[in-house]
Amino acid sequence: MVVTMTCSFADLRVLVVDDIPMTRDLVSEILRHMGVSQVFKASGGHEALEVVSSSGGLINTILCDWNMPDMEGIDLLRVVRKENKDIPFLFLTGRDDVESVKMARDAGVDGYLLKPVCPNKLREKMERLLQKMPA
Repeated sequence: MVVTMTCSFADLRVLVVDDIPMTRDLVSEILRHMGVSQVFKASGGHEALEVVSSSGGLINTILCDWNMPDMEGIDLLRVVRKENKDIPFLFLTGRDDVESVKMARDAGVDGYLLKPVCPNKLREKMERLLQKMPA
């Protein structure tokens, strides 16, 4: 008999990156209601890199806005992909043009969700990310 182990929301340690505090707080609260064990927050790309590097591998998922003043989300994605190809990265953004979606896909994004954030859609995207994660 083969037993398959899967990750659950409780296994997630998510970094939410957005320059708007209300959006960070809203997404963090939605994640907590979904059962995510730990939620970290960063107000921009540079702070996000500090959180990831100082966490000692603790962060296992990143949810990020695209448009931020200090470092765009696409640039953060590229840096993260250079250092860790496996960490799931999901854009939460208002950018819905074809060029942006293609650029994100080419940079290695795992998911793309348009703002405003709908809790049910976020849950669906997070469930898809969980299916890709090792147990």
